[in-house]
Amino acid sequence: MSEEIHWDLAKNGFDFLDSAIANIKLRDENEGCLKYAVLHLGDAAELLLKRCLEREHWTLVLDNIDKTSPDALASGDFKSVAWDQLIERIEKLAIIIFTKPEKDFLRRVRSVRNQIQHFEVHLSKEQAVALVAEGIHFCLRVAEKPLEEDGLDEDAVREIHADLKEFDKFVDLRMKDIEERHKALIKIPCPTCKQMALAADDGDARCLFCGFVEDGEVAASSWVHAFGPHVRPGEEVIYGLTHQCPDCGAESLV
Repeated sequence: MSEEIHWDLAKNGFDFLDSAIANIKLRDENEGCLKYAVLHLGDAAELLLKRCLEREHWTLVLDNIDKTSPDALASGDFKSVAWDQLIERIEKLAIIIFTKPEKDFLRRVRSVRNQIQHFEVHLSKEQAVALVAEGIHFCLRVAEKPLEEDGLDEDAVREIHADLKEFDKFVDLRMKDIEERHKALIKIPCPTCKQMALAADDGDARCLFCGFVEDGEVAASSWVHAFGPHVRPGEEVIYGLTHQCPDCGAESLV
């Protein structure tokens, strides 16, 4: 008799997290590893969040709670809860109270994952490493109960924590180098990598950490979408979240 394989949500989530870490370690050897690091990081976050819902009741991980059955779930003949609905259900049930940085991370990792899967994406190695480091922090926080209840391997978890220290060290060292070399520049959070490294650069806004660069008007709009009040598309025009610069007249003042 062949051995039965069983991969539950928590196991799958941590397997994708392990894959993200393994791929990001190979970033200097193979550019494609960056792609799979980000893709699998997004998958890890989604699966571990679904595990949070499953602990409350298995039907919560399904798109339509009223039209399903245990047999449909077992056979794979079902549609799982969509990303936005997943976050909404977790918050409504007060399973996790997400911080604003965590919500920003979830929007960002979903956006990048969708770009990779369905179109194209422009991402630097620094952006990928920073995203993976932030994602490991997030996954470990949402997986606190799965760690206790699902009996995941403690050695594997310790190894994830060790990898996290390595990536945090990478980010810290790079930020210290930027601060030493650009002490005179006023720096604000970058809308792409979220590091305190966005500075004015001869009419453009440039991130000294991840390489993001746009002209003032585009950068101002990107910054508002990343850090400004959460508004529906088109409302930024009504509320006037960006303004004309008094010196040059460009719509680049937030």
